[in-house]
Amino acid sequence: MSNQNNNIGESPSAQGSKEAGQKNRNSTKKKIWVSVLALLVVAAAIYGWNWYTFAVNHESTDNAQVDGNISPVIPRVDGYVQKIYVDDNQRVKKGDLLVKLDKRNFKLGVKQAKAGLKSAKAAYADAKAGLASAQAQVSQAKVALRQSRTEMQRQKRLMADSSTTQQHLDNAQYAFESAQAQYTVAQRHADEVKVKVQQANANIEKAQSALENANLNLSYTELHAPISGVVSQKDIESGQYVRPGQPVMAIANDKNVWVKANFKEGQISQIDVGEPVDIEVDAYPDRVFKGKVQSIAGATGSKFELLPPDNASGNFVKVEQRIPVKIMFTDPKDPDAPLKPGMNAVPTVQVN
Repeated sequence: MSNQNNNIGESPSAQGSKEAGQKNRNSTKKKIWVSVLALLVVAAAIYGWNWYTFAVNHESTDNAQVDGNISPVIPRVDGYVQKIYVDDNQRVKKGDLLVKLDKRNFKLGVKQAKAGLKSAKAAYADAKAGLASAQAQVSQAKVALRQSRTEMQRQKRLMADSSTTQQHLDNAQYAFESAQAQYTVAQRHADEVKVKVQQANANIEKAQSALENANLNLSYTELHAPISGVVSQKDIESGQYVRPGQPVMAIANDKNVWVKANFKEGQISQIDVGEPVDIEVDAYPDRVFKGKVQSIAGATGSKFELLPPDNASGNFVKVEQRIPVKIMFTDPKDPDAPLKPGMNAVPTVQVN
């Protein structure tokens, strides 16, 4: 009632101006809302266009991890652990001593191999001496054979002139045949001794190989780091008995890492070797690492499983496969953002 009374009390001109002001305010608000709406439409269009152009020119996946070389430390001989020189998560350099096994049995093996080599060399020396004696006998038998042949031929010439007797010729013939037999025996004996020399020389080589193998086994009692990196999965204690082929620890190389990304088969046709990649790592959400595609696997990841799927058996269900892509980092290593194998990553490949 008060508003109506106020309106009744106002003059018609005042009421008109008030209504005009209200219309102007409404019109201004409408224009503002239209402008805001237009700006939102433009922003949405720009965002949509940018998203479209980005999607057309990029392929991304969250099925990716930082990868690197992880080398197992495996003993080649059996024995008891004498001393361990490293601990979990310790950084080591290639060639550093990690573990030492009990050496006593292997030192004894080296000693026995040395004795065997010494014996083989002595046997070879005896065989060489025997060969020299046998060859001297051959030379003597050869001289005797030559002399008896000469005498026999002389007796034959004398017999032709009747200047000798048949008995002398027979004696010369007998002496020649005897010398010939002695030469044959001496030559056969020399050949047999020569074979013994060859066998003795082979025994030396065999003993030398045994010594080298014993020294090699002795060196295997010390386990050294195969690569530079960080000690991981240490599973060994002092006094423990280890066998050849038993992993005792691993060395993870975190200096040379890459990304193994599993892209869907529908994406792989757009990706080529050498294309640039932006890499996001979950451990460093505020950073983007740079890289490039180094290689694309020749088969899907499922083909390398222990029991690969066989679509020819049972009910067939189509499953989109993934193909591994190796991506190398191209920017310098940052000590403030170390990358370690196993970290989750999201690579985005710039294609086309």
